[in-house]
This record gives sequence, C-alpha cells and structure tokens, in this order.
Amino acid sequence: MLETRDLTKVYDHTILALDKLNLKVEPGEIYVVLGANGAGKRTTIALLLNFIDPTRGTAFVNDIEIPKFPLEAKKHLAYVSENVELYRNFTARQNLEFFAKLGGWKKVSREELDETLGRG
Repeated sequence: MLETRDLTKVYDHTILALDKLNLKVEPGEIYVVLGANGAGKRTTIALLLNFIDPTRGTAFVNDIEIPKFPLEAKKHLAYVSENVELYRNFTARQNLEFFAKLGGWKKVSREELDETLGRG
C-alpha cells in the first residue's frame, strides 16, 4: 500500500511544487501519474523515493513512514527512470556507488568502484 497525507513540497521558500497531495494506492491497484509539465509528477516520485524531503506532510509504503524510515521503506519500492542522469552534487564514485546499490549490489568496495572508474 502506498499513501500520502497532505504531502507538500516548496522549493526555495517560494516555488510550490506539490500542494497537499492525498492519495492511497491499495495492494493490487495500478496508479498512473499524468499531468502537464510542472504539475508535480517528478516531485511526487522524488518524495516517495526519499530523494528529497517534504516541506509538510508525509508518505507511507506498507505503513512505513518513508521520510522517517527510508531504508526500510525502500525495501518495498522499485523505480526505473526513463532517463538515467548523474547527480551533479555527487562525485563520480558516489554516482557509481548509488547506481550500483539501485541495481541490487549490496556491498561494493572502494577498490571495485575505483577499478570500474579506471576502465573509461
């Protein structure tokens, strides 16, 4: 089950990206997010995956509060992006480690990361 309660995100104290979203997706249901550019679709997904913090409100997956218990919540979520983008605020090693973990590699040593970076 996926649920949001008054989920709100304001960027830079002025840009309202998501305003009090309340939704509930029950087990077995399929939910599609549609909307114009700027409607808050990407922000909603980023909040549900705990990539960003909500300004107000909260979200749950299987009754686990996502912002408070992100690692436990992520055990119940999967995300496949249409476009893979590197995070500008991460180093090359941090990006590689992040995507390795998304791919299910639990323990990747620094040496393995450095070896992979050196292959380029």
